[in-house]
Formats: sequence, C-alpha cells, structure tokens
Amino acid sequence: MKRVLFGNRVIAMLLCLVMLSGVILTSCNKGSDTPAETSGKATVTDAAFKPEETRTPEIAAETVSFDQTAVTMTVGDTVALVATVLPSNTTDKSITYSSSNPAVAVAVNGTVTAAGVGTAVIIATTSNGKTAICTVTVTSSTVAVSGISLDKPALSLVVGDTEVLTAAVMPADATDKTVTWTSSDTAVATVENGIVTAKKAGTAVVIATTSNGKTASCTVTVSVPTVDDTGVTLNKTELSLSVGGSATLTATVTPANATVKTVTWRSSDALVITVKNGVVTAVGVGTATVTVTTSNGKTATCTVTVKEKVIPSGLNFALTLNDSFYIVTGYYGNATEYTIPAIYDGLRVIGIQSNAFRNNTNLKKITIPSNIEVIGASAFAGCTALAEIVIPESVTKIEESTFSDCTSLKEIRIHGKIKTVGSNAFAGCIALTDLTIENGVTEIGAFAFDRCTGLVSVELPDSVTLVGNGAFRHAEALETVKLSKNMTAINNITFQYCESLKSVSLHSGITQIGNSAFSFCYGLEKLEILGNLTDIGNSAFYHCEKLNEIFYASKIGGDLGKTHYTFCRAGLGGTGIRLTIAAGAVLPEGLFEPFEEANRPKITEIVFEDGTEQVEYFAIYSNFTYLKKITIPHSVKSIPSGMLKGCADLTLAMEDEHYTFLAWYDNSAFAGDAVNPTDYAGEAERLYAEWKLKQFTIILNRDNSDAGEVAGGGIYDYGETVTIKATTKERYTFIGWYTGDNFISDKADYSFEVTQNMTLTARWRQNEYNVSVGKNLSEAGSVSGGGTYPYHSEVTVKAETNITHIFLGWYENGTRLTTSLEYTFTIEMSDRNLEARWKENDVFIFKINGSSCVISGVKDKSATEYIIPDYVTEIGNSAFYGCSSLKSITIPNGVTSIGDSAFFGCSSLTSITIPDGVTSIGASAFCFCSSLTSITIPGGVTSIGHYAFYFCSSLTSITIPGGVTSIGYSAFSGCSSLTSITIPDGVTSVGDYAFWCCSSLTSITIPGGVTSIGDYAFSDCSGLTSIVVAEGNKVYHSFKNCLIETQCKTLILGCRNSEIPPDGSVTSIGNDAFRNCSSLKSITIPDGVTSIGDDAFCGCSGLTSITIQNGVTSIGNSAFYRCSSLKSITIPNGVTSIGDSAFLGCSSLTSITIPDGATSIGNLAFYDCSGLTSITIPDSVTSIGYVAFFGCSRLTSITFEDTSTWYTTTNEADWTNKSGGTVVDVSDPTKNATTFRNSGSNYWYWYKL
Repeated sequence: MKRVLFGNRVIAMLLCLVMLSGVILTSCNKGSDTPAETSGKATVTDAAFKPEETRTPEIAAETVSFDQTAVTMTVGDTVALVATVLPSNTTDKSITYSSSNPAVAVAVNGTVTAAGVGTAVIIATTSNGKTAICTVTVTSSTVAVSGISLDKPALSLVVGDTEVLTAAVMPADATDKTVTWTSSDTAVATVENGIVTAKKAGTAVVIATTSNGKTASCTVTVSVPTVDDTGVTLNKTELSLSVGGSATLTATVTPANATVKTVTWRSSDALVITVKNGVVTAVGVGTATVTVTTSNGKTATCTVTVKEKVIPSGLNFALTLNDSFYIVTGYYGNATEYTIPAIYDGLRVIGIQSNAFRNNTNLKKITIPSNIEVIGASAFAGCTALAEIVIPESVTKIEESTFSDCTSLKEIRIHGKIKTVGSNAFAGCIALTDLTIENGVTEIGAFAFDRCTGLVSVELPDSVTLVGNGAFRHAEALETVKLSKNMTAINNITFQYCESLKSVSLHSGITQIGNSAFSFCYGLEKLEILGNLTDIGNSAFYHCEKLNEIFYASKIGGDLGKTHYTFCRAGLGGTGIRLTIAAGAVLPEGLFEPFEEANRPKITEIVFEDGTEQVEYFAIYSNFTYLKKITIPHSVKSIPSGMLKGCADLTLAMEDEHYTFLAWYDNSAFAGDAVNPTDYAGEAERLYAEWKLKQFTIILNRDNSDAGEVAGGGIYDYGETVTIKATTKERYTFIGWYTGDNFISDKADYSFEVTQNMTLTARWRQNEYNVSVGKNLSEAGSVSGGGTYPYHSEVTVKAETNITHIFLGWYENGTRLTTSLEYTFTIEMSDRNLEARWKENDVFIFKINGSSCVISGVKDKSATEYIIPDYVTEIGNSAFYGCSSLKSITIPNGVTSIGDSAFFGCSSLTSITIPDGVTSIGASAFCFCSSLTSITIPGGVTSIGHYAFYFCSSLTSITIPGGVTSIGYSAFSGCSSLTSITIPDGVTSVGDYAFWCCSSLTSITIPGGVTSIGDYAFSDCSGLTSIVVAEGNKVYHSFKNCLIETQCKTLILGCRNSEIPPDGSVTSIGNDAFRNCSSLKSITIPDGVTSIGDDAFCGCSGLTSITIQNGVTSIGNSAFYRCSSLKSITIPNGVTSIGDSAFLGCSSLTSITIPDGATSIGNLAFYDCSGLTSITIPDSVTSIGYVAFFGCSRLTSITFEDTSTWYTTTNEADWTNKSGGTVVDVSDPTKNATTFRNSGSNYWYWYKL
C-alpha cells in the first residue's frame, strides 16, 4: 500500500489529498485478500493528525512465497494458495495475483479455479515487485476403468521359455491405465511387465490387475523337455524273509532327470511273495523274483528267499524276518511276563507288529529293548492285566489304539522323543493315575486318553501344538489341566464329561474352542478366557452347572457365539456366575443366549474390569435373565442412556479402589440435577458418572518416645504427595521408616504418594559399643566376633581350637561365661572385653574332618572320668576302647554320632547320657560295658547297630526311641539283667541273636510293623512268661504266649506259659523255639504239627512230660537235648528218623519206644541217658549213628527185632555208604546193651543191609 505524505497546509488542500488518497487506495487494493486493507485506510486517517516529524519509517518486503509450488487439479476444482511476505513486520503486505494462462487457471485473492485442461503459472507480486510462483496442471474429469482383458487366455510353455502377454484396459480413455502383474505360483512361472517366464513343470495363473481392482487372467502350463530313461536299479538284489514278513525295495530310474519315472512291479510266484509299490510281502515258503520295469521296458530284479515264520526256541512269541531285522508278530501260551530280545540270530529286533499282543489277558509285564523303533497299532490293546511297561527312547510315535483298554496300567511315561500319540492310544486305561508327557511331544491324537477315569491331573508340555478331538473325554476324575503355551485350539469334545475339573485357564494363545469342548464338566467352577477367540463351537460349555466365575478377555465380537448354546445351562446348579469382562474385551453377540430362555446361563453379576473406558448398550434382560448386579469402575466415563432403563431391581455397583462414586448426570459437565439410569426419560444419548478421589489416613508412630519426634500424619486425597518428618534426639540414631517389620526408607524426611491408609513407625537405635576378643595362648586357636555393635543387638563370638589344646571357655574379668566355643549375648550400654582360654591337650587324640571335630582316642586309658569339650561333634571308632577304669563321662550336646566300639570294654562305666543330637550309634559301641545299668537312646537314632550293647550284663532298662526301625545283630545279647524292653511301633526288623540270653526278660510285645525276626532273636530268654504280637501284624501273630510266623505256620518262640494252638495254625515247632525254658514243666504238641525243629526243647531241664500227637513225622537234631527231668516220651509212629543228639542227656528218661516206622537213629541220639534200662530196636531201623547209646549206664537190654546181618564200623564213610565194617551178632540183648553202653573203639556206627 502506498503511503501518502503530507504536511501543515490549509484544510481544503488536506481534504482534497485525503479524498484522492482514498481513490488510489481503493484502486490498489483490488484483488488483495489481506485484512490489512482496512487498517491501511485507518492509518492514513490517523496520520492526518500527526506532525510530520513523528511519522513511522517504512519497512519494505524482502521475499514472498507460496505454501505450494505445484498443484494438479481437475477442471472445475478450486485450491486456496497462501502467500507469506517477509519480514513479518513489512509495512506494506499487499499482494497482486495473476495467471500466465487464464484459460487454464485463474487466481482471485489466492483462490485458484481450474478452467480448462493444460498448465498455467500463478504469480504473486508484492507492492515493491517481489514475486512467488505456483505451477498448476489441470486435467479433465477422471474416467474410471470398467474392465481389462489379455490377448491370450492360456499359454503352454517349456521350462526356460518366455512369452509376452498384452493387457487392454477399457475404456480406451480411462484416466488411469496402470496394470499390476502377479503369478499364483512363482515357482512355476514368473511375470514382469507382461513377460512370462517358465520356471518348472506345473500350472500357474498370471493375473493382470488395474488400479481399481479389475482383473484378467491367463493359465500357464509349464512342461519339461522329454528325457527317456536309460535304466533302473534296486537298492537290494537279494532279500530274506519269513512268512508274514515284509520289506521295501526302492527303485532308482536313470538318468535322474528322466521325464517319466513310473515303474511297475511283478512277482515271479505270487504263492511265495507279493509286491505292491515296492513293498514285498512273504506269503509262502520258497524263492521268487521281484522284477521292476520302467515305462520303456528297462528292468531290474531282486531274488527273495522266504522261510517259515520263526518261533524261537525258549521264547513265547513269534518273530518275522524282514530282510535284515526281525519284527515281533504274535505271542503263544499263557505267560504273564515277556522279554523281547534286542538281537535274535545275529539280527536286530526292531518292531512290534500291529495287534501282536492284542487281547492277551494274562500279560502283566513286558520288557522292551532299547532298539525297538516301532510299536504297531493295537499292539497291546485289550491287555487287561498289563500293569507295567516302559516305552524305550527309540520309539518316536505311539500308534492308534496301541494301549487301548489296558485296564490295569497305572503309570506311563511318554518321553520327549515321541512326537505323536495316536488316536485312542490309551483309551479305556481306567487305572491310569500317573501320566507324564515330556517336552518334545507335539501331538495328542483324537480320543488318546478317552475313558481314562483314574487321571487326576494332566500337564501338557509347551512342545504340544495339537490335542485331538475327545483326547481327554470321560476323564471323570481329572481335576487340573495345564495347557501347552503353543496350543491355539481346544478341539471338539476334548474335555467332555471331565466331571471333576474345577478350573480352566485358556491362555492368550487359544483362539478356538471346539464343539462341546467342555460340555458336561459338571464340577467346573472357574473359567478364564484370555485369548482373542475367533471361533467358539456349539455347546462348548454346555451343562457346566456349577460354573460360578468367568473372566472374559477376548477382543473379538460380532456374532461369534450367536445361537451356539455355548454356555447353555451354565451355572444353573449353583448360586450364579460372576462374569468379569476385561478392559477392551468385546462380548460376541448371543454368546450367552441359547434359543430356550429356560436354558440360559445363570449370570447373576457382571463386573467391568478397571481400564474399561465406556460400556456400550446390550440387552440386559433379554440376554441375562438372572442378572442382579453390574459393577462399573472409575475408568468408565459414560454409558448409553437407555442401557439400564426399566431395570429397577438391578444393583448398579460403582466401585473403585481410589475413587468414590457421586452421581449420574446427562452431561459431561455434571451440571444440573443428578439422574437415575433405570428411569431416565431425557433426550441425552449418554449418561456420565461423577467421581471424587478417596481420602486416606496416614498415622505416624515412634518405636521409642525418648528417641525423637514425628510429624506429617493426617488425612490426604488419593495420589496426593505427602512428606513425613522424623527429628532425632541426642544419643540416638535414626534407622528409618517402617510399616510393621517392612523397611520403607532411611530418610528422616520421606515423601511419597498416598494410595492407601498407612501406619508408619519411625525407628531409632542407641549409640554403638565395642566388643573386643582375645586369647590366653596365641598358638591354641583363633577367635572372631569382635567389633562395634549397636545397643541391644545380639553378638556371637567364636573360638576355633587346634587339636594340640583343649578349650576351657570364654572369660570376662576372670569369670568364665561358657565352656562352648560360641558365646551369644545382647549388647547393653557398655563395652565388652572377652578372652578365650585354653590349656594344652594332654587327654584326647583329636582328628579334624572339615568342620567336624572327632575324638579318635585318649592318651591315658587309666582315667576314671572324662569331660569331652563342647566343640567335639563325633566320638570316633574305638575312641574309649578298653578304658576299663572309666566310671563317668560327659558328652557335649554338639555330638551327633558315636562310632563303632567307641566304649567297648568300659567295664566300670555305670551310666552315660547320650545327647539328643546323636543320630547314629555304631556297632559294638557299648559292647562288654558290664557295669552299665541304664541308658536312654535319643529320639534321632533310627537304627541300633550290631553288638551295640552286647553283654551289658548289668543293664536293667533301656528306652528305644520311636524313630528306630531296626535292631541289629546281637544288639542286646547277654543283657542278663534286662527285665523289660519296649520295641517301638516303627521297628520293622529284629536281627539275629538281638536279645539272646536276656535271661531276666519276662515279657515281649512284637509291634504290628515288624516283618522280620532273625534267628535266635529271643533264644535262651529263660525268664519269659508272656509273648504278644500286636494286632495288624501281617507276618506274625501270637496265641497263648506262642510267637507264630503266620504264612509258614511255624512256632518260632515259646515260653513256660505257652500253649500250642490245636487249630492247625501251627504245623512245625521251629528251631530253638523253647530253648533253655528251664521252667517249662509240660507241653502238648497237637495233631496238626508235623515236625519238631532242631534244639526245639534243648535245655528245658524242668520239662517232665510231653505229649506228641501222631501227626509228627520228624524230630530234629538236639530236639530234647539235656531235658534232664523228662521221664518218658512216646514217639509217634509217623516218625521215620530220630535226629542227632535228640535225647542226649535226658538222664531221667527210663523208657522209650522207638516207632515201627523209624529207619534211623542219629548220632548221640540217646547219649548219656543214664536212667534208660532197656530199649527195643524195631525191624524198620537200618542205621544207628555214632555212639547213639554211649553213657547209658543203667542200660541192660537192647533187643533187635531183626537179628539178621548187622555191621559196625568206626569209619563214617563206610556207614554212610553201607559198605565195609565188621559183622556183629545182635541176638543177645544183654551183650548188645553192654556193647552200646560202652561203645568201644570198634562199635561207633551201625547199619544193616
């Protein structure tokens, strides 16, 4: 704008100039779009009243520019260009617009109008001549593409050929004729700008596509040049099979690029072998040839020899030879266990054929070698007794129905090298309770574990990607399932009828749920759907009637679940379902709406998770018949105004951890009156929730009111920052702020954001104190634990001892505080000066094992008392061996074990206290401690070693702890003063001779858990009057003071009060059963007993009579040895032999009748029976042992019923073999008595032929 200069002239001249300036200004401003025009006029008018010397200096334009330098337009379009003048404070910013070709484009005040097709330049010019330009290209109106065609609809090419396709876009004047070329299979044919190149044999479709999606196509068929075959070879020229076996031949046609590689197969004798696609199957014994022929007649052959099916000697199954290996094809007999060999006849056994053991109801266990690679379909199906099987690592697939209906199988491990578990693989394994599926398995087949009613838990490793239909159907005891992270779908009826399943979490990777996947899971209570579902099948959760909680996070809505009965009848058996909808989740249309209203799921509460921003309308009463409550968090700002209209009975819970709900409004400014969403009748489309922040209380406490002050507690809004302060008094140090025992901060001024009610406590401590530790002998050991410690803290000082010294204790100011290596105390308000003291070790021999200190011996065995230092942890083997003067010993609490023979022969030791920490007492530990009267064994000891208390003859009582499970060999042998013993319930075994010769023991009770009692365990316990076995013992029982081994019906221990049961529960009197029962007066052996064992009544010196019923057939060696009061005995007719020393020393025996059935009288049988006067040897006797009647001093007559030829010899071998010796005349009873009574050097052994 041109500024007019003027001065102090006459008014008329001034007015004329002003009018002239107005005309000029109006002319100059035509075409200008700047608002500065009006202000320019005002400036001129205002300037008329200013003196000339005060006018503002002019600032000229330096540049002008457009916001766009080029524009493309269509005829009739308009575009606004913006011009910018710089500098920004230019005095005159007026601009003139012009066009280089108004027929193409014109510009008015910066607005460009396209007038015709072509190009024009729009020019902006400032008042001082600065310019800017914008090139405008104008095109005609767009003509859309209506179609496209190719010059060839199909092409036939050979690999390597090219062909050009031409595309015609219609109409011809289409604005955009751009064409894009693609191939459906670039491996077969590629295309670029219409040029097609053939790559390999096959078919591809070349597609031409316009910019608006119109297409045309050409089918391209690519072939390869024909190459004739020149020959064919087989991978084998000879095969050996057995009937039923098979092998695969591979044919190779040459050259490798032959066009046709088809071959035909032929057998020279179909009665021997058949062949199909290279698979040779042996059908009969003999030899035949397989011929393979190419399409142009080239051949190759293989000679096949077929043998009978192998039935290996000693094995109970059949093997089939398949060329270089064997396959198990079947089983024979009724065996319960099978072992498949790894190698047979030099060849590997690599497979078990389909149905090989099918329906073998006797099979309980099978051992499969590690080189088995294949177990065929149904190989073990129906093996109802099979309880144990291990699948070797060489197997990579479990075939269809392999173990189906193995109803006794309890445990199975599917190792990680198995990739696939076939369909029905374990179906019907009703006893299966322990299932391990290892990482590496990728696929579980359909119905693989169907009807596995014993399964309680299943964990699918992350390697599993597919679980087939019905895989765990009818697993009625299944309670928990862990799904693989790499599963994307739960297939149809996968968990149908899993009635015990309580919760299911479908992780974020699960996108599909199949038909009836969880239907009839009556016990299902909790369901989490975390992934974005793309499909939910029909009746997926049908009849899940106890369902009470659903968490739904899928963000895909639509009609995903419409009318699919997905949750039909869910929750109807319980109190109702709480449906939680995650932030951002979208409920698919009809997901909870089956056709019939009565079958709708019982959803009683809907909770929108925090983070949900708005809730859109859904038909509350049409979809959710039972709904009683909806919970909406603070994150929800609004709801549709009609969403809850008419739902007067519905509880709308506005809940949030940090905010309090105030009211609903029909505007976001919360202006006017609050409204009720259930009866709102206004015009607003949405209702808005008003909330306010919750307030929380901060309470401050002090742990010590003398230590300081606190400030900053009070009531604050959620999220408000508060600073609390602690000031500390002299003599204290601030420790920090705590909530309970949880440390928060060590800053006295602590700032934090309020999110909850809090109680914080400031803690202080007093000043610290010094603890110094020293020692009286520098070479004796080391000390630690000194330092600076706070008031009332706990301090432990420690000493470590060299084996050359004995630790005396910790001292302070000359006073001993403890004899322990460690001393713990609490710091009070003073320093501590502690000293560790030692003396030279002149008593013990120590051995250090790491952190353990072991006494391995003593330097002076004549000592009467030892005090073992507190730091000793073990008493080693033979540590106090032979310390016969030792009377007392103090064992510290730190000792955990007492070694073998530790106190062996400590004959003066009268008592000992074993610390509670001891868990092991070694063999012979207290052997021959003959003065020891009592001992308590600590509760941690679990076994009592061999000879532990052997011949502790003064021991009157002992307490065996409840943790002991075994009593060792001769543990208490010879404890002749022991009057009673309590064997704990946990004991399972009592060793040989365990209580042998415990002559003062009057009663024993065998616990129910004892399963083994060793030989002679209670032998020679002559004082026993009571024997009891606890109820429930499965191995032993008692009857009237008889200890009986139940299964073998053997009486293994009796006493003077015993009565042998007549009910047949005892058939034999065991060895040593009544040995040395000197108080036993009489006993009756009932009919059911058939044998009397060795030493059964040996040493029963008070036994005067015994009745043996006719059922007894054998009397063992020494059976009645030294029964010195026994006056008569009747040996039953069924007895055929009288054992060695059977009646030796029965000095009161005056007569005995040897039964007619007896054939032998053993060595020393009646030795020293000094009261015996006569005896008759029946015809049946053919052998009389070594000095059988020697010492029978009153014997006057021995009558032989058979006086035929008898022999006597001093050679035992002659006697045994009945050869050699001297013939003896036995016709004179008196002479016979003299001969036998004296048993001279020529009359040791007797026999007759």
